[in-house]
Amino acid sequence: MCKPSESDFIKERVDAIKEAIHFFSNDCQSDTEVWVVRHFLSQLRIEFSDDEITPSSDEPTDVVYCDARFQVKEIMDKDRKRGDEYRESLRKAEAATSASDLLEHYQPQKVTYADIVPIIAKKASKWQKKYGPSECISTDLLFYFNLQDISIVGDKFPDVAPYSSKMAVWRSVSLASNDCALVLHVSESAPSFLKTAEGKIHRNPSVWSDD
Repeated sequence: MCKPSESDFIKERVDAIKEAIHFFSNDCQSDTEVWVVRHFLSQLRIEFSDDEITPSSDEPTDVVYCDARFQVKEIMDKDRKRGDEYRESLRKAEAATSASDLLEHYQPQKVTYADIVPIIAKKASKWQKKYGPSECISTDLLFYFNLQDISIVGDKFPDVAPYSSKMAVWRSVSLASNDCALVLHVSESAPSFLKTAEGKIHRNPSVWSDD
């Protein structure tokens, strides 16, 4: 029999997993894309109201914010089945009898920003082939970096010059992760706030405070 405080902890964990299962379902894809944009802007320390960020059905734009037209893509592990992971986590949480049953070993692999740029450039080139130059030149490509057990380290902005040709067709190319954001490429027509943010590593410790 678990203690009252442990019971509360287990219940909170169960509720959180159920919420995640719903949030990452296909039915909530537009909500997820809006969340990524909110997270990205928060990392850049840009003040906004929720009604300024709206989903779009006008391909290739997923989310609109002011004059930005974001196409949101998530970078995940190959063959990862997130739904199965969450359902297994939910099964374990619902079967837990103590808080210790929910503890998991976590030892992330460390990568640098320079390690990530080739990944971004390759995927930017891939999506360019789908949409074509005429669509890409007015689209702000935003990647949400969500590889498992990976921690991005370092304080030096990466050299993007060797990969610029793979990103140049887009109006802008940016990256958001759990704890940082980078604007890697901007064109002349890119939104001004992205131009200002280019070339810097952005971290906002309070980014999770209202989520």
